[in-house]
Amino acid sequence: MATIRKRNGKYQVQVRRKGFAPIARSFLKRGDAEEWARFNESKADRGELPVSAKSLDKYTFGGILKRYRDEVSVKKRSHNTEVYILNAAMRLPLAKLSLDRLTPATFSAYREKRLKKVKPGTVNREFGIFKHALDVAAHQWDVPSFDI
Repeated sequence: MATIRKRNGKYQVQVRRKGFAPIARSFLKRGDAEEWARFNESKADRGELPVSAKSLDKYTFGGILKRYRDEVSVKKRSHNTEVYILNAAMRLPLAKLSLDRLTPATFSAYREKRLKKVKPGTVNREFGIFKHALDVAAHQWDVPSFDI
């Protein structure tokens, strides 16, 4: 439920949902404030609001990879290859980062460093596994999804 209050001649709206960062905005008309509140509440119901960093800091990238290795990868035909890749990835400094600290820049730095040792196809394969692990975590394990 959104909170609307009159403050300094304007209507301030706050939308708060568990697991999402709170958002607020001010309007001159109460009707505009109510419309914006309904719109953002529906976005929250669909999971389209930005995720709060507080809900992401309890998950590490390595923890997601470990659970993915133990629960999802074992059911695949390419299990042996994926386990090898995932075990190597879990030893990286990248794996110790919490999900709120993962950014495109961290993956880009990893990619550039990795391309000096292996071919681009290998890096693409690794990134495919990483992406699938994060997607499974978001859709099946109730880990808040976020954009990288």
